[in-house]
Amino acid sequence: MPVAFGTPVMADRAYDSEGLRDHLDAERFRLVARHRTGRVRPPTADGRACRRLKRRWIVERTFAWLHSYCRVATRFEKDIGRYDGLVRLACAFICLNRLVK
Repeated sequence: MPVAFGTPVMADRAYDSEGLRDHLDAERFRLVARHRTGRVRPPTADGRACRRLKRRWIVERTFAWLHSYCRVATRFEKDIGRYDGLVRLACAFICLNRLVK
């Protein structure tokens, strides 16, 4: 069994595979993902690192809020600076809406 080291990579259950775990271990990353229900091999995670997944909904919710702005979701801008400005503006609007509530 490989030693758990490196920067954790958070993922869904769909990413649970031995090939991906071995590849990320070789790149010095650690896959933090719940095991699939039909897993044949014995589990490699003890569940402590999966507690971080409870806060993952915050990131998912933020992406959903960003996708409510059409120019950010479809990326019409070819210039990265202009697109970055639109993403920052959308984040500012999201923060302002959260403060007003």
